[in-house]
Amino acid sequence: MKTFVVLLACFACAMSGCSDVTVSSYDNYRELAASGAMDRGWVPEFIPASAHDITEGHSVEISALSVGFSFGADFRPGKNSDFVLLRGDKREAVMDDVEFPHWAKITRSESLEVFSICADSQSGVLFMDSAASRGFYAQPAGEAKCD
Repeated sequence: MKTFVVLLACFACAMSGCSDVTVSSYDNYRELAASGAMDRGWVPEFIPASAHDITEGHSVEISALSVGFSFGADFRPGKNSDFVLLRGDKREAVMDDVEFPHWAKITRSESLEVFSICADSQSGVLFMDSAASRGFYAQPAGEAKCD
């Protein structure tokens, strides 16, 4: 857990201007794809084609990235075996330690679903607010990574 807290602290510092962080915004998935951000690994491949109002922030210096996005009704990560819904203590630990950047446009709530993403190429944590159709992804995952 300490590793995760340290990584999130570094990421929060990076996103607030303590490091060389690049933040980019896209109106929709087509714009995102055309930018090459996915090809460079700054945005994970699972972002749905229905995504819009997308903002990504990344720091090459500390190997961290995050993506905030709105999604359509077609996006449900539970359908993919790489996504594990965190419950109980694991969910609470992640929720207690995360700092959402202002551009994430997502807020803490009891209804916020937290998924650990267990893929070799993109291990991270996905926060989903289905009521607001808004998601936020953060990498690295630290201790939230799947067992």
